[in-house]
This record gives sequence, C-alpha cells and structure tokens, in this order.
Amino acid sequence: MTDKIREIPNLERDAIKGAFAEFARMLPELAANAATIARARRDLFNAYVAAGFTEPQALELCRSIP
Repeated sequence: MTDKIREIPNLERDAIKGAFAEFARMLPELAANAATIARARRDLFNAYVAAGFTEPQALELCRSIP
C-alpha cells in the first residue's frame, strides 16, 4: 500500500515537468505573438489619434478591447 502512495507524487512531478517543458517549447511562439499584438494595439492607438481622439481618449478606447 505504501508503494502506491509514493507513485502519486512521482506522477504529479512528471506531469509538472512535462507542462514546463511544453511551455518552454512554446515560449518563442508566445513571445512572437505578443509582439504582433503589441504592434496591432499601437497601430490602433495611432489610428484613433489620427481620427481626432485625444491620446487619453485613444488609450481608453484601446483598453476597452480585450
């Protein structure tokens, strides 16, 4: 019975290690997507300002978009 109890933490530890390995594998793609999203949001902000909104108004409009 004690052997079964010891197996559970090992499985959890392996699952956590696997999750971190997957995250590390995906990190470059996540970073590239973040940069793309940041550029798109900046372009949207600039478009609002060009359309006549003040910078605080443009920022508030950008904040309202999830």
